[in-house]
Amino acid sequence: MDIFFDGYMYVVIISLLLTVLLIAIGLFFRQSKPFPKYEGYTDSLGYTESEGYIKPKHFFIQTFKKKHEPFHFQNHHSRSFIEEVVIDLSKAEFQEETYIMIHKATIGEMKIYIPEDLGVRLQCSVLLGSVKMGKNKEEGIPSKLEWESPYYEFSPHKVNIIVNYMIGDIIIKK
Repeated sequence: MDIFFDGYMYVVIISLLLTVLLIAIGLFFRQSKPFPKYEGYTDSLGYTESEGYIKPKHFFIQTFKKKHEPFHFQNHHSRSFIEEVVIDLSKAEFQEETYIMIHKATIGEMKIYIPEDLGVRLQCSVLLGSVKMGKNKEEGIPSKLEWESPYYEFSPHKVNIIVNYMIGDIIIKK
């Protein structure tokens, strides 16, 4: 009887995990569908297309690494099912005053290196996982971090970073 019960429990656990995975994939694809635009359309941040609306790029699996060589920083908005991001903003070359970087994923890991002289505003949230900045670490359900660099308003270049993960870790190093 115990052998049957143990085998049955494995089937139940695997079925539950598969169900959760299929629901997460369904939510990802539902978010990926573009909403119809109309006059006066605004995105989730309140930007209209003429004010800097950034059309999201959709990926199933994305790896975004910019840490060893200088690169031209651009506004971007990505949605992924699985995502890994490593970015060193000290290597970025800025030409405009304000930038927006948005990353949304079902499962993700992000490491951001922020130089002291750059104006950065962060809005990070993870449903299940952690957000770590320096010695501070937020863990649990959900983990959130909102932070602004001390001289954000006076910095010649400003970067607004928005990260939303269902499951994942976000590490911010200064």
